Amino acid sequence: MDVDAPRAWLPDVRRQHLDLDVGFVPGAGGYVQGHTTIVCRPPPTGSGDATELTLHAHELVVTRVTVNDAPARVIRRGRTAVRPDGSDDPSGDPSVTALAVPDAGALSSGADIARNACEGMLADARALITGAADELVIALEDGGVIASGGGDGSSGDGSSSDVVVRVWYGAGTAMNAFGVQPPDSWRRIAPLVAHPPAAPTAAGEDPGPANDAGSDGDGDERGGSEPVDGRSEPRPIDATYAGWCAPGDGAMCAFVDPDEGKFLCAPGSALRPAAWFPCVDDGGSLVHFSAVVRCDPDLTAVLPGVLTKTDVIEETIPNPTDGTKRTRSRRAFNYVSGGVPVQAHQMVLAVGTFAARKIPTSDAHRDKFAAAARAEEEDKEEEAAKNDADGANARFHQYLDNAAESTAHSSTHALLCPPCHADDELPAAASCATSALKSFETYLGRPFPYPGGLTFCFVPPDALPVSMDLRLPAMLGAGVTILSTDRLGHPLSAADLVTSRTAIAECAARQLFGGFLEPREDTDAWLAEGLASYMAGACYVSSLMGADELKYQRAREVEAVVECDDGDALPPLASPSARIWARGRSACGASAEEVKARAVGEARARGEDPNAVAALEHARDIAPASKPPRPPAPGVDTLLRYKAVAVVEMLERKLGEEGMQKVIRKLASLQGKAPGAESLQEAAIAASKATKAAKEKAAAAAEAAKTEGADESANAAAKEKAAATAREQLQREHQESIAYHALAESPARFLRSRVFLNLCRQNATMTKADMSAFNARWIEGCGCPRLTAAYTFRKTRRQELLFAIKLDGCLAAAAADRVAWSKNPKVSVTVRIQENDLPPSDHAVSLSAHDRAYVLMPLQLVTKPKDRRTIARQQEAAMRRQQQAMEAGKANPDNLDAMAAAEVLQWECPVSWVRVDPEGEWLAKVVLPSAQQGLEGMITKQLMSERPADPAAQMWAIRFLRERAENGSTSAVNALLQCAEDPKTFCRVRAEAAMALGACACDGTQRSNLALSSVTRTYRRRRCDSRTGLPKPTDLADFAAAIVDEGLVTALGLPRAPPESTNGWDDADDAWVTPTECVDLLVDALNHTESDGDPHDSSSLIAAAIHALGRARPATLDGVLRITRAIAGRMRENATICGVGGRAHEGGRRVMVAGMLALRTLLERLPPLPESIRAANEAKKAIEAAGGANGEGAPGVRRRRSAAPGSGGGGDDEEAEEKARLSAVAVGAVVAECVATARSFVADGVGIDPCPAVRRAAVALQFGIEASHGGPCGVARALAFATLACKAERSGGVRAAILWDARDALLYSYPDAPAQLAALTTSSGTSGPSGTSGTGTGTSGAPDPKPDRHGFDVFEWTAVSLRIASRRAGAETATAALAVMRAASGLDHHDYPHERDLDDLKAREVARDAVLAGAAQAANDIEDEADEAERAERRRKKEEKAKARAEKEERRARKEERRARRRAAEAAAAAEAAAEMVPVENRALAAIGVKTLLKMLIDDNFLHADLHPGNILVRLPGGIQGGFSTLSDVVSSKAKADSGENGAGDGSDGGKNKTKIPSKPEIVILDTGLATELTPAHQASLAEFFQAIINWDGASVARNIIAFSSNLQPSFDPESFTSDVTTAVRHFQDSTPRAGDCMAAIFETVQRHHVTLDPNVMVAVVTVMVLEGWQFRLDPSINILDYIGDVMRSSFRKHQRLTVMDFGLRDMWAPFSEPNALTMDRSGARPMAWSMQASVDNAGGLWYGSY
Repeated sequence: MDVDAPRAWLPDVRRQHLDLDVGFVPGAGGYVQGHTTIVCRPPPTGSGDATELTLHAHELVVTRVTVNDAPARVIRRGRTAVRPDGSDDPSGDPSVTALAVPDAGALSSGADIARNACEGMLADARALITGAADELVIALEDGGVIASGGGDGSSGDGSSSDVVVRVWYGAGTAMNAFGVQPPDSWRRIAPLVAHPPAAPTAAGEDPGPANDAGSDGDGDERGGSEPVDGRSEPRPIDATYAGWCAPGDGAMCAFVDPDEGKFLCAPGSALRPAAWFPCVDDGGSLVHFSAVVRCDPDLTAVLPGVLTKTDVIEETIPNPTDGTKRTRSRRAFNYVSGGVPVQAHQMVLAVGTFAARKIPTSDAHRDKFAAAARAEEEDKEEEAAKNDADGANARFHQYLDNAAESTAHSSTHALLCPPCHADDELPAAASCATSALKSFETYLGRPFPYPGGLTFCFVPPDALPVSMDLRLPAMLGAGVTILSTDRLGHPLSAADLVTSRTAIAECAARQLFGGFLEPREDTDAWLAEGLASYMAGACYVSSLMGADELKYQRAREVEAVVECDDGDALPPLASPSARIWARGRSACGASAEEVKARAVGEARARGEDPNAVAALEHARDIAPASKPPRPPAPGVDTLLRYKAVAVVEMLERKLGEEGMQKVIRKLASLQGKAPGAESLQEAAIAASKATKAAKEKAAAAAEAAKTEGADESANAAAKEKAAATAREQLQREHQESIAYHALAESPARFLRSRVFLNLCRQNATMTKADMSAFNARWIEGCGCPRLTAAYTFRKTRRQELLFAIKLDGCLAAAAADRVAWSKNPKVSVTVRIQENDLPPSDHAVSLSAHDRAYVLMPLQLVTKPKDRRTIARQQEAAMRRQQQAMEAGKANPDNLDAMAAAEVLQWECPVSWVRVDPEGEWLAKVVLPSAQQGLEGMITKQLMSERPADPAAQMWAIRFLRERAENGSTSAVNALLQCAEDPKTFCRVRAEAAMALGACACDGTQRSNLALSSVTRTYRRRRCDSRTGLPKPTDLADFAAAIVDEGLVTALGLPRAPPESTNGWDDADDAWVTPTECVDLLVDALNHTESDGDPHDSSSLIAAAIHALGRARPATLDGVLRITRAIAGRMRENATICGVGGRAHEGGRRVMVAGMLALRTLLERLPPLPESIRAANEAKKAIEAAGGANGEGAPGVRRRRSAAPGSGGGGDDEEAEEKARLSAVAVGAVVAECVATARSFVADGVGIDPCPAVRRAAVALQFGIEASHGGPCGVARALAFATLACKAERSGGVRAAILWDARDALLYSYPDAPAQLAALTTSSGTSGPSGTSGTGTGTSGAPDPKPDRHGFDVFEWTAVSLRIASRRAGAETATAALAVMRAASGLDHHDYPHERDLDDLKAREVARDAVLAGAAQAANDIEDEADEAERAERRRKKEEKAKARAEKEERRARKEERRARRRAAEAAAAAEAAAEMVPVENRALAAIGVKTLLKMLIDDNFLHADLHPGNILVRLPGGIQGGFSTLSDVVSSKAKADSGENGAGDGSDGGKNKTKIPSKPEIVILDTGLATELTPAHQASLAEFFQAIINWDGASVARNIIAFSSNLQPSFDPESFTSDVTTAVRHFQDSTPRAGDCMAAIFETVQRHHVTLDPNVMVAVVTVMVLEGWQFRLDPSINILDYIGDVMRSSFRKHQRLTVMDFGLRDMWAPFSEPNALTMDRSGARPMAWSMQASVDNAGGLWYGSY
């Protein structure tokens, strides 16, 4: 059959019902047997007649098929055709003919084996990527038409044209127990070949019947087989050849434990629904599922949906041997969808021995879905009436019943676990789930969308098929989460509780994002994971453990991403390679039209014709296909999840917490913009508003009905109204539920990155360009940049911080930056500056000039500089305190210099600390130069004094101080110690500080000794008894203190010190050893730590001590033995107390795993065992020959392999030679004992340990033993052992974890492993091609006759086994197996095990190079045509509005100008009229007063503080006898004269008492006791202030006012103040203003901006305003501003070369102090002599002279 022919009709499923029987067969595993009924919509109009129908099924044994009750048959399984009699037809499968093992000469070296294994695995992946392997093609037996596309079936109304398909099938490895043999095509596995076929074998189905008769069958087919020593003739390979999975094993993962019970999870390692029931695995369609599951009475079945009822039924089973019958009890569980359709891959099954705990859902949750259940019941009854008029399908529709009361009754959350965890762990998990779900519903403002509630099912790890290395190992279904029991935390183990509660919260969040709301495409997968983790952290983790804990976790995640994202190790979030959703499952929510359009676009981008064959083949993937997921490497998966959360939090900082909550609520309510669902979204919004109004109306009516009055009829009417409104509320809720569930079946159920980003932009102050740049940089781009910053304090008149920053990084980061800048060039980074005694201030440093090497920017400070004398006094005081401390011995003299320098720097620089990107708006590494002076004090102050403290900033500060300490800073060591001991600091930050303190004790200097003593002293004080020196009993009630203790224990394993002597070891790099004191403390911690009276679990502390010992490098052989024996003793004690492998609780398992990994690390540093034994034997023979005696072991154990000590010593020094021999004997004995101890735990761990984590650690330990101490074939033997251990595992996740451990060991622990494997050949020589020694492990040193052949055969067997595992053992194992072979072949270290990922990486590299070269600049700079047209239209409208605004402003300005001219003309006319009426005497008096007072103020610097008219006397001609009059009297007499009140002035009294005001009066100023003067600086500023008013220079006026201020507020805005003052000055410029009015307007602005002026300056200003007041009353025509200008010019001439602003030098100029000077009056007509007499009369007045 031509598999490339057009595919058969793939139906659109409306409903599907599963009728299943689940059970276990001893020795064979589990099975699922039954039938499924699939109701399909007919083909669309115009599609023609369909004679073939396609379903998806993976290794299912199909026994019977009907279509519309007509008999049908299977005509094709995958790529294998099926004959009418049910047998396979291999002629249509080209891969069946290529099953023979290649000839012996085809593969001649290990390099060939590894390379061909990788090629074969990639070929298998290519065959499965199309999804054809899971296709099950069905046709009617008579070859008739199944369905016709001529009718209108697009309405989906459930008409009679629906197609009903029923399939009877069986799944699971236990199907062999029923006498069913799999098809021959399943049992033939293509082995390793040099040139793999283009279309390798894939699985098919067996048409043979399945029955319930029990038989022995084949039993379990997973028994392991040892590798063969010789090569056999070419032969077909059976599925049991390599001991991997039997057909059907991927359907489920079954586990039977005598203590915990029986458990089964589906799907199994295949990780797709087609493995356990026939379906249409379409990611874009939503189906209403229902199911009936029958199992043993003691088991519980869990499926997605609503559990309507549970029945116990009796079944009669005939015995085929004797014809008798027996009865058995079965328990039936009935599930329905509850109105929420799901996808096929969301159907999961968990059956097992469970203890349950129910959690009631909220009232809103029950009310929300009760109405939906009633609506669904009505729809199904109507559908049953149409499709089942004759009643033949009554049983089927019985299970579709979904009564409203059943839905409401079972609408509860549930937790299920094995009974052994029901008493302690399950209540704690239930409490966590209750709190988490309540917080989520409060945050979302609505209940969870699944009507049956959420179910958390905990199963043993062996029953869970997903990898153990995941950040969250769980299987997620529609409302069902299956987790490992390892995620159950004991109430007395704080560490386990934290892990358990975090896992439950994140699983619950993933039920919404990633479960109910699935990603639309692969490029949207990051959004599901990012939103789920964000919501779990924001809603629950922060409230559970505090905001600091969440910030710490996020900071660690960001740190890991920044360190690893170099552009190659991680793909972009929006890349198809970033498969972090559903373990690598492809997101297929896009419609066929969207996929086709994307395929055409990709073809055009490649320069191909969309109608060409290649484009059509590429678009062939449009049809939904059941394909195995492609999980990424565990490290890549974890880092991509971290990055997704970090990007979401970066957006949250731009939106704010409330803004992000609005966005998430919109997504949860399905209100995100979705094409094709707009009308449904509008209907849902309208229904929600109507329901809200009805609730308010019903509540008001109910409240009114409660109040009963005297009128019975009114009371009855109120009650009737309340009942009516209640009915209306129920009706509205029913309509809202119908609208929501209609929306839940629409495309609104899918997450789209574009929609999410648009919602974020609408709720934040971000433009489209901002969001486009953000998307291009952090979502579509990869590579994290590096921000290298430096800053220095520049002390000037206005202090500033000169800040320099450089943006660089990897090539990918540079390309992403360039693309982002092309979309939005306005890019900046925030710098936060903390000044002394001021709140922090943020400054934006622009990075737009990205082509320059760095950006230099001065940042203005608020703090004013101190004068030099103050700084000198402070420096002297600091030095004096330093000297006193040294004399008193109260402080460490080594630290005083740094302290004094820090104090002086603080006096000089008012900045406490500086932080770059404080809010984490960049996913970048911030680097500061550690050698720069002054930074250490700032960082220390930030670490210890910032409040509220930011754990992310504190961690960065600890890293900086660690680097400083490693460079020799003693004060950095003290700062780390202070942080570790500070009880106010967050506990995890303290632990980090302790570990940093231990790490910087690494070079044997005095500073290193200080760090070492600080760690040990702190540990002894906290953990050891002061009398005995041994560890005190644990008291772990304080979780924070326990974390700090673990950090100190870890720190004890980090210090390094130089050895006393090298003892002949040549590896100087490994000569640094762990101090003996640290080893002693850690060994004591293992041997003597007790938990007397402490009920809490101390396993975390013990495990930390074991890990620290594993990393230690003891200086002597005795230290090695002590460490090995201490770890082994604690592990044996743990096995005695907690059972084998820590079976009793998680803490015991933690200790066992830590011990095995520590032993592996320790053994990797020992010399190889074969060489050590050989050297020891040679040394013994030499000693015996020389007649010497045995000696004690000598120090000098060093890392890695060195030559035998006895072979290289000089023969002249007999003593040294004798010591070397004794050392060789001791080394051999120690290595042998350590290896033997490790092997004993491997035997127990791999053989009988019930815990998969311990088994995994045991395999890793054995891998290390073989690779380090197994000789030339050690790596090959290690890989073979890991492969054998995988075959023995039940869970695909455990298999994958073991293989990933092997891959990591090859890459990081044994980098020379690929060369060693490549050197293996089929020859029998003594050395390989690369010179590898061919000697065996014997003591005689004779060459092994076939050493390389043995290693070659072992490696070949391993490669063949892993090749078969990539096809048979599931997606997780296949990915890990390919990664192992890539590492073994020495390929690149990128974690891209799939070809498409490699192609994607190459395409990214090409695009990156094009961007950096500028070739793609046009494509990056210009958006598509529609966006460009939209931007042009927006620009046009904006320009039109700006033009209209400018014209309006111009008209207003012309109008104001005309009005100003009119006002000026009127004012001038009024002034002229007033001037004509002013007497000459008044003009003279006003001129004299103005000139006198202005000269006194400006020229003489004499300020009268109480200058009112009453203190100014006017002297008439004739001296004192003539009399004095105050200025008030003169003004009053003028006013009376103007009004005609004084009649004596007409001469009627004969002139006897007539007083005439002379034309040259004199003035005398009184009361000069209140006087002051300005400082030279203020006098200069005042002169400049007056000059600025004369020139109408508002900016200069504002600048001088600021100079007058003595204390500006931190919130003062200089730019706003200058603008307001300029506006006020400009208002008076076009008129003839009064000086007082102008100054009043200016100082109103001063008051509004809260500017405080110097009092002396205010006296001067008030003097001018008072002067202007009485001058205006004497002569309104005089403008005081003119006189100010005259006095300024006169003063200028008087000072000659001195400028107005140099008043500070006045006292240095002698002529200025003389009393007389010559000047001109204002008119310039005659000279006036000015004389000043300083005589004080009795009244205290200062008498100024006359003109």
